[in-house]
Amino acid sequence: MNYLLLDKPENYDTAFIAKKIAVPMSEYYTKRTKPVLLGMFCACLQLMFKTRRNDTIVCWYDFQAVMCWWFGRFFFMKRKIVCINLLLKQKPTIKNRFAAFLYKRALLDSSFKATVTSKEYGEWLNKSLGVSVDYVLLRDVFHEYYIAKSPIKDGGYVFCGGNSERDWNLMYAVAEKLPQVQFVFVMSGATFEHYKDRRLSNVCLYDKMPLNEFMDKIYHSSMVCFPLSTEAPAGLTVMISAAVNGKLIMMTDTPVTRGYIDNESGVLLRNNVDDWAKAIQSCFRNKEEMQRKANNLSRFLKTACAEEEFVSTLQRIIEQA
Repeated sequence: MNYLLLDKPENYDTAFIAKKIAVPMSEYYTKRTKPVLLGMFCACLQLMFKTRRNDTIVCWYDFQAVMCWWFGRFFFMKRKIVCINLLLKQKPTIKNRFAAFLYKRALLDSSFKATVTSKEYGEWLNKSLGVSVDYVLLRDVFHEYYIAKSPIKDGGYVFCGGNSERDWNLMYAVAEKLPQVQFVFVMSGATFEHYKDRRLSNVCLYDKMPLNEFMDKIYHSSMVCFPLSTEAPAGLTVMISAAVNGKLIMMTDTPVTRGYIDNESGVLLRNNVDDWAKAIQSCFRNKEEMQRKANNLSRFLKTACAEEEFVSTLQRIIEQA
């Protein structure tokens, strides 16, 4: 039997899997708890005891896949584990070094199959962990409901927003360098508290807002910026949502972002203030070129990240596990 372990109750973004996959699949939800990790821990343990020898457990959240594998080791349970899109950050902390140890041991086992959201990120992971693992490429998903239902207008401003791994110091420095350009920043609560007193006349700063309002800010922007502070996957859902609606995407050049964007479909940059400032100015001066790149990326994502592509790849992994 195949089980899909979801990291939160009734994950709306995963409903398409059960509808479109051609192999038997039973969904299992993680209950909301405080702390969150406790709920994840319990869900993994419960599902391991619910399943039988050689059953396949597909984990939507990578850390739960690793936990399931370790429970299998501790309790001598033979399960096939499929980890959807590894997200391992390389930071010099005890927490991250311990996580790397847990992930590495799991990845070296033939019963543990993992996907990555870009081929180059898989190569980066292998080098970082000192392993040689064959990952399966499984890009993040484009859903039809990402398409705006109302007309999209160009409001003439640069948008940057998200919950984590954004280099806000870089974006503020870019905004200071371009006083004639309007910026809209949307941050999560803790980050907003940190920056709320750093006011600039050309920056509209917002605390975390409902998704429909967040997307409305994107829809009315001229371009969407993703200055990232990690090599790991970050901002991809927002990026896809913006790109399929014809917005130019400007991102930090990383092993992940190079799997989605090239010079013909967006702008990839190192995290340098001058580079970002020049790129933004260039895009405003060349709006036809900006739209051409945006259209190229939109077409690519609607095909490469389609639900059908995601499901067919996942089904192949399960059948071969």
